[in-house]
Amino acid sequence: MKRIITILSLISLVSESLFAKTPGKSVSTKTVKSPSVKDTLYLKIEKDDAIFFTGGNMYIIQAESISSAGNMLYFAAKDFTADKDLIVKKIGKIELKVDKPERKVVKITMYLGDKEIDPNYSLEIYSEIRKGMPFLALYSRFIYLGEGIHKCGINWGLSSPYVRDPYKYYTFPKEGKVITYRLASKSEENKIGYAKWLYVHNGKGVGAGLICPSMLGKGDDFIFINSVPPEKDLEKNDSCDIFMIFMPISKNFKILEKIYNTVAKIEWTFD
Repeated sequence: MKRIITILSLISLVSESLFAKTPGKSVSTKTVKSPSVKDTLYLKIEKDDAIFFTGGNMYIIQAESISSAGNMLYFAAKDFTADKDLIVKKIGKIELKVDKPERKVVKITMYLGDKEIDPNYSLEIYSEIRKGMPFLALYSRFIYLGEGIHKCGINWGLSSPYVRDPYKYYTFPKEGKVITYRLASKSEENKIGYAKWLYVHNGKGVGAGLICPSMLGKGDDFIFINSVPPEKDLEKNDSCDIFMIFMPISKNFKILEKIYNTVAKIEWTFD
C-alpha cells in the first residue's frame, strides 16, 4: 500500500499526552570509510546495515541504532496490554526500493523483543536520501502482528554516545523567537510538545537537528519522540507510525528553518 506523507498533515495529529522510555546507550564499533567528494549521493547495503551519504553527511542504520557523526537514534516500544517492553533485536531484511541518481530509498524490517525475538511485533523503517539535501528522512512503522486488541506506544530516543560530551541544551523556535533551554533541570516536566524543528547540542555548537511533526520530550541528556497518540489500540497488522528528518549539526543549526520550509512542501511517498 502506498503511503503519502506531508509534514503539515501530520502536525494535525499531534496530541498533548506523552509516553517515554529512556533509550539505552550502545556504541557501534563499525568503521566506515567515507565516499569521495564526487559521491554526493551514496548508498551501500550490507547484510546487517545500510550506509547512506548525502550532502557531506554519513548515516549508518544498524539494529542497535541509527547514527551520524556521534548522534544516535534508538527505538523502544511498549505493549501496555501485555506489559512488554520491546527493543530492536535483529535486522530481518533490507530492501532497495528506489535507486535513482537523485533519490534513494531503503526499507529495513527489524525484529523486536525483550530478551528474545517476539513474533507478535515488527518494525519497518523506510530511509530516504535526496540529492542536494544533507539529511536522512525516516518513516518508521511499529506493527502489531498478534491476536486481539493491544494498547501500544512507541518512541525514538536521540542521544550522544559520548559520556564525557553529552547533550546539555536544546534549541527550538517558540512564539516567534529561537529559545535555548537546559536539558537537565530541577523541573520534573519532561514535555516539550510540538516544535517546527529542534536542535539538541553540547553547548559548543555540536549536536543533531530534528524535524518531526510529533510530540517531543526530554531527559537529562537526551530527546525523545512519541507516537501520536502515545497509546494506540492495535489489531493485527495495525501500526504506530513516526516520520522524521534527522541530521548532524556543527554550528549551523539555522539551516533547520530552511530545511523545514523545504520538506514541508514535499509529498513523501513510501511503498
